[in-house]
Amino acid sequence: MTIRNTTITMIALAISAAIPAGAWAQDDEASPVRVYLPRTKVVNSPTLKLADIAYISGQNAAMADKARGVTLGRSPFPGEKLTLARSVILARLAGVGIDREDVQLSGAKSVRIRRDSSTVASEDFVEAAEAFIRARISRNNISWHLTRNPAKLNIAGQKKISLRCSETGSPNNGQFRVSVAVVDQADDKELGRRDLVFKLKYQSQRATATRDIWPGEVVSPDNAKLEVIMIDRKNAEATLPFGSKAIRHISRGSVITAGHVARPKPRVLVQRNKTVRIKVTGPGWQIIALGVALQKGRAGDAIRVRNVDSNKIIVAKVDDSGDVIPVMARR
Repeated sequence: MTIRNTTITMIALAISAAIPAGAWAQDDEASPVRVYLPRTKVVNSPTLKLADIAYISGQNAAMADKARGVTLGRSPFPGEKLTLARSVILARLAGVGIDREDVQLSGAKSVRIRRDSSTVASEDFVEAAEAFIRARISRNNISWHLTRNPAKLNIAGQKKISLRCSETGSPNNGQFRVSVAVVDQADDKELGRRDLVFKLKYQSQRATATRDIWPGEVVSPDNAKLEVIMIDRKNAEATLPFGSKAIRHISRGSVITAGHVARPKPRVLVQRNKTVRIKVTGPGWQIIALGVALQKGRAGDAIRVRNVDSNKIIVAKVDDSGDVIPVMARR
């Protein structure tokens, strides 16, 4: 068995030696179309042709030119990678009448293709949108945060671009929507856009107990403090309880709400059946008359008063001094 294998090997070597050097290369050179495939290729055009991804030559110039123009399909999108195998290329060549026997393929077994592109990062969109918001919301008592980061945008080719922002919704609902368009500076053409939503926060205040506050105690700086907070609702009414009485126990550190306190009623300034001054004033003059209050009243209350001189009953408003100012006459 060993002698036979040795004999076969020697015969093969003798045959190889009998073939002139460069005969295989001459056979390759004689191929009508030679296609060399690189491992990777970067392309610029939206449609792929064989000449975009391979180096083509051959003895048959017309057939080689025909091979260069063979369409392979679409180019990869910006950021996408596409791989073409030798079998796909041979099938496309056969589709235009170039037989497999007429093609000599060399190089890689497949070509990885990507599109020449540039990228607009997510951070670029956010920065442009926030600058746009700052230019329109100048008040210091409003802040905002992004609800979701936008995706990056891949753009075919290398272009000089600008980012243009526009408002797409009213900020009154607690949101600020900004659309950021990517524009080619060369022809002012829009290349893509991203929509960003920001949640608005409004400055407010709240009171927090600095110690336990018991029912009946008046809330004051001695037992509570004010804190600046940011809230979602615009013009939300804050509970500022200083001067109010606690109607239930408030634990230390708790936020004091309207349900914890009650405003003390202002004291009665006018007693029923007591004499009051009826005061009417104007630019540079004042008239004062006496009346009898038919109702008790606090500052701001409207009560009935009988004018002592005319015996007429009028409706008058109690001011902070305890005098009354006529509102309307009662017939």
